[in-house]
Amino acid sequence: MSVQVGRRVAGPAVFAAVAMIAAGGVSLAVPHHVAAPAAQHAASVPQGPAGHHRKADAYAEKLTRHGPRIAGESRLRRIPRSLKHPHQTIGVTNLIVRKRYWSVSGSPLRVYRALKKAPVSLRLSGYGRPGVGSNGEDYADLFYVRAHPPSYLADAELYVEILGRSNGMTDVAAFAEVVPYPTRHADEVVPAHARVKVSRTWTDKPGRAPLRRVNLTSGKARRLVKAFDASAVSPPGVCVGGPPPTFGYAAEMRAHGHRWQISWTGIGNCDQLGVTRDGKPLPNIETTRTLFRQLKADVAGPDGYIDGGLYKVEGDGLVPLRGTITLSQAGQVVATFDAPAAGPSGSYEFIVAPGSYTLTGSSPDFENGTTCVGQHTAKVRQAHTTRDDVRCSK
Repeated sequence: MSVQVGRRVAGPAVFAAVAMIAAGGVSLAVPHHVAAPAAQHAASVPQGPAGHHRKADAYAEKLTRHGPRIAGESRLRRIPRSLKHPHQTIGVTNLIVRKRYWSVSGSPLRVYRALKKAPVSLRLSGYGRPGVGSNGEDYADLFYVRAHPPSYLADAELYVEILGRSNGMTDVAAFAEVVPYPTRHADEVVPAHARVKVSRTWTDKPGRAPLRRVNLTSGKARRLVKAFDASAVSPPGVCVGGPPPTFGYAAEMRAHGHRWQISWTGIGNCDQLGVTRDGKPLPNIETTRTLFRQLKADVAGPDGYIDGGLYKVEGDGLVPLRGTITLSQAGQVVATFDAPAAGPSGSYEFIVAPGSYTLTGSSPDFENGTTCVGQHTAKVRQAHTTRDDVRCSK
C-alpha cells in the first residue's frame, strides 16, 4: 500500500504514481499511494506526558551504546565542528538526539571496514565508504535502524559518522535519533457506536461531489472506528513528496452530537490521515494497514479492484504512458478512461463488480496510438485487488 519515503533530511528519493481520470461514471479510476507536496500538521500535537518523554529519552541514551564497537576506542574529548550535529536527521519537531564520541587509531577506511564488520544488535540499512559519491576521502558513514522499537516510538535509528584526522587517528560520532509518538488527542477518540459513512473523493477538487458514498452497517462501522482509534498520532513534521493523487478516501463518523471526518489524500508521503472534529483540525493520524484496508473494502462494498499501469517497455524497464485505458467484460466495454495530453499518466485502479475483465490501452506516445493489451485476464473478487498492467512493446 504504501511507499516508505524518507522523513530524513537528505533522505532517499521520492517516487510517485499518478492516476488516470475516469471519463464515465460506471466505475472508478483510483491511484496508488502517491506523495503530496510538503505538508505540516493542521493542528498542534501534544508532545506527551513527562514520563512518556523520559522513557523515549532513556531509550535514546541506551541506543547510543547499541552501535558497533571496535578495539582501541578512547573517548573523544574535543568534538570537531563537523561532528557536532548529524549530517542526516529525521524531519520531525519532537526528535530526540543523543550523541556518543570516540576516537581510534587508523585510517577512516580501516575504521569504516572494522565498524561495518563489528557485531551489532541493530540492522545496517545504509552506508557510504570514504570517497564514495560526495564523500571526502576522510569521511564515511553507517546508518542503522531498530527493526522493532518499543510501541511508544515511531522511529529509533542510529547514525554513525567517521572522520579522519591528519595525525593517523579517526574520530567517530554515534547519533541516536528517537521519535516518540505524541499522545492521542482526547477529542480524536471516536465512540464505538458512531454512525459511519465512507466516500471515494476527488482530492484535487474538494468541493466536488464524492465519486461513491456508502453508509456502513453497525458491524462494519464498529470495525472501522476500532481501527481508527487504535492508530497512532503521526509525529509532527514535514513530509516531502510529489503531486497529490486524483482520488482519495474519506469517512464521516457521528456520535453524541459531534462529527469526526478523516480523509486520506496521500498527505505528504507518510501514510497520514487528516482529521477534523466539528470542522476543527486535529493532529494527523498514521494510516495503518488495517485502517486503510477497511476504508478500501467499505468503499468497494460488493465490488473489487483492478489496478495496474499503462507502460512502454524499454529494455528491462517500464516507462509510464499517458493515454486511454478501456475495461471490457465478455466483449462489452465497461468503462473508458482518458488522460489528457497535458495531464497525469501512469497508474490506474478500477472498482468493479466481481468477474473476469480484460484491459486494453493506447497512447499517442507509442506507435501512433497502437492498441496494447493487458498481461492477462483480470479476475476480480469482492473487496480484493488484482493486478493487470497494459504494457506496450515493439
